[in-house]
Amino acid sequence: MMPDSPQRFWTLRKRLCFVFGLILFAPLAVAGYVWFTASLELAAHLAELRSQGLPTTVSELSEFYSVPNGVNDPTALWVEAIDRVQAAGVYERGENLPFVGESELAVPPPGQPWLELDASRALIDELVVEFSAIRQAAAAGGQVRFPIDFTQGLEMDRPHTVHVSGVAELLQLSAHVNAHMGNDSAALEDIKAIFKLSDALRGEPVLISNIARNTVHNRGCETIENLLPFCEWSDVDLASLQWAVQSARFKDELARGVAGERVVLLDAIAETSVGPWRTANKLEVLRLINRFADSLSNSSPIILTGLRDLEAEIDAYSENHTNGVAPIILSLAVPGIAIAANSSASSTAQQRCTVVALALQRHRLKNGQLPDSLKNIDPQLLGPTTQTADALLDPFDGKPLRYRQDDMRIIIYSIADDAVDDSGDRAETTDGLSPQDIGIVLPK
Repeated sequence: MMPDSPQRFWTLRKRLCFVFGLILFAPLAVAGYVWFTASLELAAHLAELRSQGLPTTVSELSEFYSVPNGVNDPTALWVEAIDRVQAAGVYERGENLPFVGESELAVPPPGQPWLELDASRALIDELVVEFSAIRQAAAAGGQVRFPIDFTQGLEMDRPHTVHVSGVAELLQLSAHVNAHMGNDSAALEDIKAIFKLSDALRGEPVLISNIARNTVHNRGCETIENLLPFCEWSDVDLASLQWAVQSARFKDELARGVAGERVVLLDAIAETSVGPWRTANKLEVLRLINRFADSLSNSSPIILTGLRDLEAEIDAYSENHTNGVAPIILSLAVPGIAIAANSSASSTAQQRCTVVALALQRHRLKNGQLPDSLKNIDPQLLGPTTQTADALLDPFDGKPLRYRQDDMRIIIYSIADDAVDDSGDRAETTDGLSPQDIGIVLPK
């Protein structure tokens, strides 16, 4: 008997089963191939980050969040100081005082009557133990690493970071009290302790910690502005303040914060999506965040332009991808990145203006008068670490910091994030969130 022919072997039923099998299998095969290639691409991106020493997982972020070798770790000292200040109920006890309370009265310059001086001094005198803990922590230098559970993701708790501002406010009050009492050297130490606290938070891979660090640093600059014209500080004193002010590298710290934020976002996606969607969402987050992270090696104006481009692209992405977790997570993360980036640029501007103001005071001590322009300042008076091209540049537009004089005062300022020169006017903008210009005003 002859075997069945091929045509007879392929009966109609078998043909239909084969066709339906192709219809069912082909999309799965294509999806599998797409997922496989996306997984390879994701693995390559993560491997590239690891090769740069950057974390890609929560466990790697925990290792990344460590005090560098050779750097002192004063975490226990600052935890004790912060806890003591909180336990002392400083806000309740000084509720009607400036800085630590809700007093809206401007603190007058040293040498002028200050209605709240006695009450402020009494509070300071009552906090001997708390100030001892603060000064011990400040003297230790180094970097802190407050306990953080990164597995909590976007909702991670940072109690000690939240309360560092309270310590800075207490030091501000003490500096003003000491200056009013004629103890200029003690006021100087109070200000330097503010910067020590700020520096302790340097290198944190958490954006909210970056912002807290910047806020404390800005408080130190504000106190310098308030007391510089009235305290009899020597050239050595002024140089030590310059060193304290200019040690911060806000742009580099922003890069570390973005690196940590990227891990938190990737972990959030891993917790809220599965399979191919997880891989696709991670790739999209990496694509957008990495583009901004790569811009951080550029100057501040380019970084801020990159930030605006990122915001616009994520807005467009969210409109075109209404499903999935990536648009939701990105929309939650980008405002924080924007705040941190603007905080970094603003703090850089305030830092440079303050360093210049200290240099002007040193110039006045040396020459008996102020220079006609910033170009006439001896570069050595700007401090040893400012011998770079951007030392006197406005981070918001890359142009020289503005310098104005009139009969009563001098103004050193940056145009701030609205990119409009308001002649040094530092009143809040109409949104009530930021000043029109950033800088420092000193009497002649």
